[in-house]
Amino acid sequence: TSVTIFGDFNANLVNPSHPHGPLLRRFSDENGLVISSEKLLPVDSFTYISEMRLGETSWLDHCVSTQDGHNIINKMYVNYNISFRDHIPVVMSLGLDRLPIVEEEFNDVAPKINWEKYDTVKLREYSLMSDIYLSRLTIPNEALECRDMKCENEGHKSQIKMFYENICKCFVKASNDVLGVNNNKNKKFDCKPGFTEYVKDLHDTARKRFVAWREANKPRDQNDPFLREMNVSRARFKLALRFIKRHENQLRQDAIADALCNESDGKFWKEIKKLSPNNVPLPTSIDDATGKKEVVDMWEGHFKSLLNCVKGEDSKNLKYNLEYNPRLVINPGEIEDAIHKLAGGKSSGLDGVYAEHLKNCSSNYWPLLAQCVTSFFVHGYLPDSLMSVVLLPIIKDKSGKINSKDNYRPIAIASTMSKLLEIILLERLSTFLLTSSHQFGFKAKHSTDACIYVLKE
Repeated sequence: TSVTIFGDFNANLVNPSHPHGPLLRRFSDENGLVISSEKLLPVDSFTYISEMRLGETSWLDHCVSTQDGHNIINKMYVNYNISFRDHIPVVMSLGLDRLPIVEEEFNDVAPKINWEKYDTVKLREYSLMSDIYLSRLTIPNEALECRDMKCENEGHKSQIKMFYENICKCFVKASNDVLGVNNNKNKKFDCKPGFTEYVKDLHDTARKRFVAWREANKPRDQNDPFLREMNVSRARFKLALRFIKRHENQLRQDAIADALCNESDGKFWKEIKKLSPNNVPLPTSIDDATGKKEVVDMWEGHFKSLLNCVKGEDSKNLKYNLEYNPRLVINPGEIEDAIHKLAGGKSSGLDGVYAEHLKNCSSNYWPLLAQCVTSFFVHGYLPDSLMSVVLLPIIKDKSGKINSKDNYRPIAIASTMSKLLEIILLERLSTFLLTSSHQFGFKAKHSTDACIYVLKE
């Protein structure tokens, strides 16, 4: 994020009639960059003496920086005493000791389980394993069957909490037993675009020819068929590999175009993500906080004050005016429908449960989840493990200051079970949620783009 670009931009910012000056200024404004030379040098500076028009000077050499790059510039001046041909040198000193210190860690929240790579046989095995863990569960029937809306039994809440957490553990244990645990230590192979189409078959053939040559006691005679076939297959493989490396940009653009035209599920955005990786190094200090513990404590206080600035009404006394209604009971069919509506390929919360855990588990979980959610509503209680979220600070402007907390926005990674609960509530309450015709955000089949179109019309 600390970038400083220095050189001849052929843009005169002082002369409004110069064609390139407005372009440089607009480019800098659109990308959040700082024209450091304009801020640090006098307004009457010049860096170019015309050889065609004697005595005419211009300011064509500039320094463009990111916010962090600008902050490390100690001083800058034009050395008028030295002139090499038409351009005058500009001298700049940098305080590299003020560069933001970053760690090797990244805010990587990619899923640890790649469910897409498992076939139906493996997923069926996971479903059976989840059934085995389910059979070992102890079901707190008294707490689950309680229908007293004014229940004050703390034991019920404790049993409901333990039962819910045990269900989540069943999902995680079953997937660990069948699919294993991915600790992300091994780096994923960087597959070049075009590898499958141009290289994969030749690589497989070259591998087979190598194995055959090795099993034939590795003959060295150039006329030996095993050696000859191995050399030919290897040469074809390397030729194809060089081809995709040489045409990587074109092949990647073709892959993006094909993914967009074919509307393949998620492939288009995966290709886009490869072009613009979003990993930004984590700074070791934010504002006045230095070190992991201080930074974490700073974020905790910052988000706590930010997200709790609006105080809601105290709902503790509302439960005493409630009466039990049989329609409050959640049925297994609602659980099944809500599970099907969960979006796949998302990160898990702190409990490690993914949407795919629910989509591929045994259907015997549905009645128990229905009972569990019903007991949540009856007792007006939600476990902390369900409500806990992972708050990640995401940098807003990569050209800005990475050490400023104002340059970050939070995203919350909620638990999958809380999303399931939200879907159930939304289905039941959607008829009562009346919104304005002018609302476009957070509304089904609407988008903020439509709002812009209406405004333009």
